[in-house]
Amino acid sequence: MRKRKIMQIMPAEGWAAVFHDQNGVDSFEPIVCFALIWHVYSAEDEALEYHVIPMVSTDKGIVLADENPSYVTAVKKNL
Repeated sequence: MRKRKIMQIMPAEGWAAVFHDQNGVDSFEPIVCFALIWHVYSAEDEALEYHVIPMVSTDKGIVLADENPSYVTAVKKNL
C-alpha cells in the first residue's frame, strides 16, 4: 500500500513543469510550489522515502504534477 503525505511546501518562482503529450509535443505549465512528499509503502509506516515534487494548478485545483502521466520534469524558466 502506498500513501503520500505533503510534509512541506516551498516557493517555485520561475519554474515550469514539462508535460509531453502523445503527439510528441511538450507543454510548459507554471509550478505553483514544490512539495516535500513523504512516501509510505507499508501498513506500519515503514520503508519511507522523501521526494520533492512540483505542484501545478489544474481544473481540479492544485495537484502534484506527477499525478498526470505525461509529466516529464521541472525546468527553470529563463527570465
